[in-house]
Amino acid sequence: MLVVDSLLRTLNPPDPEIDQQWAVVAKRRLEELHSGRVSAVPGEEVFENIRRRFAI
Repeated sequence: MLVVDSLLRTLNPPDPEIDQQWAVVAKRRLEELHSGRVSAVPGEEVFENIRRRFAI
């Protein structure tokens, strides 16, 4: 796994500003889940919808 991570970092080096923006989004989404404004969808359901939509 370490080799893969190293290779990916050479192809797409981390950007602290983008990481910070993703952290803001992740915190907002977690707050939405905890408050009940949105509900989680089980992964199996997500993938089933994708399969159905693209008939794979």
